[in-house]
Amino acid sequence: MMYQLMEDGTDLAAPRVILSGLVHPEGMALDGEGRLLVVETGTRSLLRIDPQGATLEVLAEDFAVGLEAVPGYPPCWLLSGVAVDSCGRITVSQDLDNSLSRIVPEPAFNWRCNEKEGSGVYHVR
Repeated sequence: MMYQLMEDGTDLAAPRVILSGLVHPEGMALDGEGRLLVVETGTRSLLRIDPQGATLEVLAEDFAVGLEAVPGYPPCWLLSGVAVDSCGRITVSQDLDNSLSRIVPEPAFNWRCNEKEGSGVYHVR
């Protein structure tokens, strides 16, 4: 379950449920528009969540994430992470094969970065 604990820098009186039913969420980051990006290892996907409308969009799938735990230990050794650069490109780290993937969600000329880049998923291994 995902909870909102603050709004506009102020603690909420009680946590607000934003979304439930996620399957092993790990890495989280905010994109340039304030939407939450989540690596969901249980479905091997990257989700984009609009906290205001609680809408969920699958940005990319089939990531090499979800490393199993050593028998007798909790699965907490390596986390799959997500980061967003100033140009809006998203990078996901993958724990199963120690790789990175870059996701460019919207194709367009990026004025901040002075470049044209098509949308897609690009893998670095």
